[in-house]
Amino acid sequence: MNKVSKQVVAGIGLVLALAIGCGGISEYTVASTPLAVGADMKIVIEKTDTGNFMVTLDAQNVTPPARLGEGLTVFVVWFVPNGQPAQRTGQLNYDEDARDGSMAATTTFRSFDVIVTAELSADVTTPGTNIVFQQTCQAPE
Repeated sequence: MNKVSKQVVAGIGLVLALAIGCGGISEYTVASTPLAVGADMKIVIEKTDTGNFMVTLDAQNVTPPARLGEGLTVFVVWFVPNGQPAQRTGQLNYDEDARDGSMAATTTFRSFDVIVTAELSADVTTPGTNIVFQQTCQAPE
């Protein structure tokens, strides 16, 4: 490779690195667990102006909670920071007819698992065993 070609390749690499590094967004496409086969979820994490992170979840093709187990009524979202207990973050806004759901929340965590569970009620204090989605996430720099 000649000197000019090497400079062009190096320049393209630098531009790509800067574009990725300055984007401030992490994205994950998550397949469901065997409990809810065929469901998919997208997680987007964006750095806010305050230094926190906005986490947006969008799930599609999700089986209604009542069909996943006796008495299950709601999908609860949990953030589990490294080495710490799970923190209930909220409830997936679920549309049973469309079989999709979404939620947005802010966090200060840089590295954490996102877990979505089907639960008997939204006020549970620890995640149950009916895990629908689970993904390890890293916030953008």
